[in-house]
Amino acid sequence: MAESERMKKPRPRVPHVLWRLFGRRARTLLDTIISLIPSPNPPCHCKPHSSSSCLACCQCRSSFLVRPDDPKPYRTLMAHCYVVVPDAAPPQQPWSPTRRWPQLQIVSRTIELMLSERSNNVLCNGFDKESSTSPAVELLTSSAWVLLLDRVGDVSMHYLLRHTMIFLPDFLNGHIQISGESITRLNLKTRRGTRRLPYQDSTLLHHGSGSRKKGKQNDNAVSSLERKIHRRASSCEEQLPTIKEGCTLSEVSTDECSQHNANGGTVDSRKRTRPFRWQRVKKRKQSDLEEVNDHNLDGRSKPPRVAPCSSKQSSQDQRAGAPSQCCCSFLFQAPTAISDKALIDREHMFYRVDHSQSLFPKNHILNKLKLRVADANQLIKEIFGAPLGPGKCEQRHGSRTCSADSACLHRSLIKKLKVLIRRAKRCEHMKLLNKHCPVQNLETIITNGADSATEMTGSSEVDKSPAPHELYCSKHQVVSFIWAVCRSIIPLELLGSSSNWRVWKRNIFRFIGLRRYEKFCLSQCMQKLKLTAFCFFSYEPGSSYLGDHLLISSEGKTVKQLNDSKDKMRTRLVKCWVYWLFTNLIVPIVQSNFYVTETEQGQRDIFYYRKLVWCELAERTISDLKGQTLLHLNVDSVRDIIRMRNFGFSKLRLLPKRNGMRAVANLRACSRMPEQGWYWNNQLFGKQKPRRGCRRHQYFKSVNHVLRDLHIILKDVWWCGPEKLGSSVFSYNDIYKKLCPFVISLKVSGIMQSAYVVVADVAKAFDSIDQDKLLSVMKKVIDQDCYHLKKTHEIVCTEKSMWNHESILLKKHTILSCNSVPRPSIRYRLLHRVLVNQESDYHLRNEDLFRLLAEHVMNNILLLDGEFYLQTNGISQGSILSSLLCSFYFADLEKNVIFPYLEKTCNDDSPLLENNCDEMSLPCAQNILMRYIDDILFITTSRKQATNFLKRLQRGFQTYNCHLNSEKSGTNFECEGVSNSRSLASADGQLFLRWSGLLLNCQTLEIQADYGRYLDNHLSSSLTISWQNKLNQNLGKKLCRFLQPKCHPILFDQNINSEQVVRLNVYQIFLLAAMKFHCYVKGLSRICRLQPASFSIPVVNSTRYLHTHLMKLMSRISSRSNIYPVFKLARGEVEWLGLSAYIRVLKRKHWCHKKLLAILRCKLQAHRISKNVPPRLKYAVDDSHSSVLWKIKY
Repeated sequence: MAESERMKKPRPRVPHVLWRLFGRRARTLLDTIISLIPSPNPPCHCKPHSSSSCLACCQCRSSFLVRPDDPKPYRTLMAHCYVVVPDAAPPQQPWSPTRRWPQLQIVSRTIELMLSERSNNVLCNGFDKESSTSPAVELLTSSAWVLLLDRVGDVSMHYLLRHTMIFLPDFLNGHIQISGESITRLNLKTRRGTRRLPYQDSTLLHHGSGSRKKGKQNDNAVSSLERKIHRRASSCEEQLPTIKEGCTLSEVSTDECSQHNANGGTVDSRKRTRPFRWQRVKKRKQSDLEEVNDHNLDGRSKPPRVAPCSSKQSSQDQRAGAPSQCCCSFLFQAPTAISDKALIDREHMFYRVDHSQSLFPKNHILNKLKLRVADANQLIKEIFGAPLGPGKCEQRHGSRTCSADSACLHRSLIKKLKVLIRRAKRCEHMKLLNKHCPVQNLETIITNGADSATEMTGSSEVDKSPAPHELYCSKHQVVSFIWAVCRSIIPLELLGSSSNWRVWKRNIFRFIGLRRYEKFCLSQCMQKLKLTAFCFFSYEPGSSYLGDHLLISSEGKTVKQLNDSKDKMRTRLVKCWVYWLFTNLIVPIVQSNFYVTETEQGQRDIFYYRKLVWCELAERTISDLKGQTLLHLNVDSVRDIIRMRNFGFSKLRLLPKRNGMRAVANLRACSRMPEQGWYWNNQLFGKQKPRRGCRRHQYFKSVNHVLRDLHIILKDVWWCGPEKLGSSVFSYNDIYKKLCPFVISLKVSGIMQSAYVVVADVAKAFDSIDQDKLLSVMKKVIDQDCYHLKKTHEIVCTEKSMWNHESILLKKHTILSCNSVPRPSIRYRLLHRVLVNQESDYHLRNEDLFRLLAEHVMNNILLLDGEFYLQTNGISQGSILSSLLCSFYFADLEKNVIFPYLEKTCNDDSPLLENNCDEMSLPCAQNILMRYIDDILFITTSRKQATNFLKRLQRGFQTYNCHLNSEKSGTNFECEGVSNSRSLASADGQLFLRWSGLLLNCQTLEIQADYGRYLDNHLSSSLTISWQNKLNQNLGKKLCRFLQPKCHPILFDQNINSEQVVRLNVYQIFLLAAMKFHCYVKGLSRICRLQPASFSIPVVNSTRYLHTHLMKLMSRISSRSNIYPVFKLARGEVEWLGLSAYIRVLKRKHWCHKKLLAILRCKLQAHRISKNVPPRLKYAVDDSHSSVLWKIKY
């Protein structure tokens, strides 16, 4: 036990960013100072036998630096401040503990010295020479640093400031770099291991470090790997001796091999010359002629020209029936080793519109190869990574070193791969595609399906013909087509025996059935494949292609060791073949014949459309959009537009939805265009032709990257003046802050039963915005002449990656103190962050901001299927400004039209409420209006006002080009012209209205979560199964994340909901989490073996986690607002509800969770609440109150 604890690596105390960058070189300030003191102890000037001592003559240096009576800031500094001494730092000489200068003077003089040397130390940033002040100077002259100076002296303090990197802790559980070279300039390399290449040598797996970005390092790694493999191949070929006639390779001893290498063996010349073209053609014809001569038309091979061998060993081998050995089989002794965790790259399958007439894409290797031995050798190298030198193997076969009847793996592979190349070129894949993925009445279905796109075409007719999202091919049809193609082009020997065919098809189905962000590795491709069924790679008598090529190194090895070596060789070859089959056959087949995409209702499921069907749908949609929101542009017009701005264009793709197609623009990606006039002059033909492979491109920043400054300014306008956004809300917390005071006032007044609710939706909110009107509205919003911005740099670290991040803040007129560190502007689960003292200030004028906004709105260029379009109406939904622009636009509509109308129609006879609502409430106190982008909620105590408000919305607003979507409106009272499609009746008879993911009780105004979005598809379509790393640990994190989406204070505050409904909301959250748990475990069981009994710990921990999480949410909302929520929910009640929900859900799938159900039932029976269940908990676990959840497919 002690030995295992000693071997266990201790967990580093160093923060995550510093640990990944510097490792153990990052130490605390205390350890760094002790390490800088030279050994032996330097001479000191302390008086002997005196009570005072210094750092040099003290017995314990750590006790001298940190004492029990030291103040807390000093102890925090010594323990949590980290220092890194660079390798290029000079030694500290001479060392002295004396102090002669104050701390402020040491810091300022050090900065001035580095400024004179033009140093790039971050300590110099923001330093004012006149006042000798800066934020870093204020931090370094605190009382803690002054006390440290008294104990270490001037020399050590100057050395720390000038030659080391200092990281001070901040109050956000991060650090600030105040000295040294900026770590943002370092090459960020994580220390979590390398990203293994598909064909990576096993000797390279323990070296190097991974990088987040694909850059030059990966290319160097590949080139070095190829050079190493090539050297290994050359060394293997050098060791091959000259084979005498009549002798096998097993008779050649090691001495002969060494003698051959010493006396005229093949020399590995690093510099090789390429033969002329006529020599290569002649050589290729000779090799093809030799192959034809070796194999007659009747299938019989010529007898080899082998003289009888007089050695005794040869006769024994012939009597034993040993097959003759081929010299080129030695080239397979060093095939590339592929890790079982090597991932299959699926990204090339998605969103590929280009259509190819052949089975594979245009640039596929099987389209380039011809029926030649040299091309077959190239394919062997592509599949197995075998380091075959050009022409070497053909020369050895041409010299009759291996017989035609020998068990030669290379000769057999040449035959089979030539068959693969020939069949791939002659495959009639369109017949197979029409057979397995048929489309009946293609033109009629596509026409009706495109015409049913009511949202895109603007028509109000509803057609019962199939919608675009229903014209996809099922996954079974796609798998059937892929398997038919594989059977038709791949030789059966490479697919194994018939016992493996069902396994092949099942693994292909699992690969095709993956969701959008799931991963598929090599071990999943080979799951339950029997290696012994691959007779082609077997070594049994009668089916041996590997042969006994390992006999040459069999001295001193037993038969078991030889068999193990053969098993490893066969496994390695099969892995290479299976990996290539999925990566370079199945993925290209899908890419060339199907358009793979998600749908709006399918969540994370992917769907396969035939290219022909998708092209027709896309053409119909584009033709409809051209007359409404898009205008076609030629390349010259695009160049004229983007020439005068620093951002380019955006790529557009179509997303199928229930009633049409949605156009989704990607404004986060960079863009590029080929430079105009980059040609070369062909003197032979006298024509201008593009220079092939050397085309230059002009690169542009992404649209969202350029709009960051404007986004920060508009957010500041919202924070400082929320009245400019009208009734807009952007989150459930905003809804809670507005709705809670209104509901409290209704309860106090006793008129809760007389509340009338109207729910409405704006039709095509983003696409119908008038661009000129929007710009006139934004002129009033951006009212300052100049804005002062500040850019800070930080390095953030998550569990998977680490990267540089730039934070932009709006600098106010009041100067912030240096201790007010900005919060991180990213929404990741950060493990650690380091803020660098590297700020840059800049100013933006009002004219520049408005010009940028006008360029973004009026000249938004989109690229779709290789064609450029200009958006003439509306704004793009993928922009970081889209939600704010839409809110400002409709806020102006409310200010000028809706609010004055409500003031006129206010019912004087309705009971008045206390005027204690939020500032954003309407002038009439008995109503409230909230708008979540384009989703409107209006609550009033006057039925007349509610009716007039709905009629005014139905008439529309022509000035703003705003109209109501009549199909998405609803009320809690009878009203003419309302479809009430948003109303929902539960099994217990209660009526609800859907609004922005919430269910609003029509009588009591209590709030519940809306789970209707999970009814259309199977619940597993919303999950991403992760099989990497530790399964139990990942499962525990997943269960906690399953609980978070519906955890909002608006659902658990008893100011809004009763205690029964609060517990019902908790119970429903656990029900959904339990259903997701079942789907997640079921998906994991297909990948690896699980222990169901161990799942009880993550389940119980998740029930405890929810109560802690809710307590944090309630305390956070009370600290950031004037609302005091009422949360009276005990931890035991949450645990009891969680166990009851898991048992209730898993009981329906009892055959999968027998052991887990037994454990959970025991825990529930042992719970103290089970003895006497209160009525509020019985109300929560009643199935009639959760009837919607039981309709979910899981």
